[in-house]
Amino acid sequence: MSHLHLDHAGGMCHFPNATFVVQKKELRFAWWPDPWCGDVYCFNDYKNTRNFSFLEVEGDVDLFQDDTIKLITTPGHSAGHQSMLLRLENWGPMFLGADAAHLREAYEQTTPMPLDWDMEAVYSTFNKMKLLENAGVPLYFSHDPYDWEKFPKNGEYAD
Repeated sequence: MSHLHLDHAGGMCHFPNATFVVQKKELRFAWWPDPWCGDVYCFNDYKNTRNFSFLEVEGDVDLFQDDTIKLITTPGHSAGHQSMLLRLENWGPMFLGADAAHLREAYEQTTPMPLDWDMEAVYSTFNKMKLLENAGVPLYFSHDPYDWEKFPKNGEYAD
């Protein structure tokens, strides 16, 4: 899970046998949000997942220890936001930024979103993403419609 805001955590209850990989800090804010950021978490979406399997991670993680999927901490939008750095055989590396920035334009203009948890952390995350981008890793954001156009459709697959 990139984070547990209302538009990303809905439907978790439909996967009772899944293991959800979440930053420990994100779980804290989802289960016990501070009052000023509680509106972006919808507890009813995941209240019945308390006994589900959660792999609580802290920091960057090479998920399978083979460099194919790395979870990269990208706090700012939420306290425990994480993104994914994939290394696909045919596509090469790609960075799935989730809500680290909502739109490419916001990232390029270093513009945080009003509901971001910590503006200073957003700027640090943007700098981390710029390092990846400068190294040739393409960035994709989950709310940017132009990024969605770049992905395979209608049964096609990337790798």
